Amino acid sequence: MTSPVSSHVRLPAEEAPAPDDAGGGRRLPIPSQYHPPVESDEIRRRELADFLRKRRESTDPAELGLHRGARRRTPGLRREEIAVLAGMSPTWYTYLEQARSVSPSAKNLDGIADVLRLSDGERVYLSRLAQRDPMHRPATEQDSARLWELTKALNPLPALATSRFGDVLGWNDAAVDQYGDFGRMPDAERNLLWWMFTADAARDRIVDWEAEARAQVARLRWAAAGWYGHPRLDALVGALTAVSDSFRAWWDKHAVYAPGDRIVTIRHARSGEQTTTRVLDEWQDDLGDARLVLHVPG
Repeated sequence: MTSPVSSHVRLPAEEAPAPDDAGGGRRLPIPSQYHPPVESDEIRRRELADFLRKRRESTDPAELGLHRGARRRTPGLRREEIAVLAGMSPTWYTYLEQARSVSPSAKNLDGIADVLRLSDGERVYLSRLAQRDPMHRPATEQDSARLWELTKALNPLPALATSRFGDVLGWNDAAVDQYGDFGRMPDAERNLLWWMFTADAARDRIVDWEAEARAQVARLRWAAAGWYGHPRLDALVGALTAVSDSFRAWWDKHAVYAPGDRIVTIRHARSGEQTTTRVLDEWQDDLGDARLVLHVPG
């Protein structure tokens, strides 16, 4: 399949990745697109409004001691119910869902998060959208080299170094056995989300493909906070939306899943099914905008 992710930076010939003879795998240069974006307030407010509305509509009033009633036409909670329970003006909350230019206080955000029963990860996401929390710096070539050395050292455990948006920057030989040879994939398709939704191998190898695919979409939502409107993110989401009905539906749900460990069962042609813990380390200040994906037994 030819990928429509046309805006991904392609590697110049002189920077093509070369094999390593110590730990296997490859290391790619950091794409020049990964500089912090100047996210427009309009895009940020629109995504905040959509997130609040989706969470409000999916919250059961009965869980908060409210009666559904025969006259309730709105799925989930009403706007004024959230406002009252969160201790804020109904008009002010309505402005948030209308993507108006308002700045909620930390107290307001905590109240909304409590009413909507947001997870810790969802609370951070809400804060980043509402208050434009500063994000970590982008990764440098030195960061990429450090992560690549780490993936080699972790062999024979499958390990990948990726960007915020899932673009694979480095991997070891064990990761090739688990996912396939990223070095043979076109540059624009060397992405974990793209692999998950377009590669036959993904559905063959991941036993509970739907659960893992949903989690990856929710993690992309998490990573997008502060980066909505970024060219690479727009291109990736647009391409996946065009080729996958599942991605489009799950992206529209606006579920958020913070980086963390997940149990994943992988089906290998030679060794059969193996259950691993997929460890996803979020980007850190000293590693810039990059992260490590590692599979450990059990």
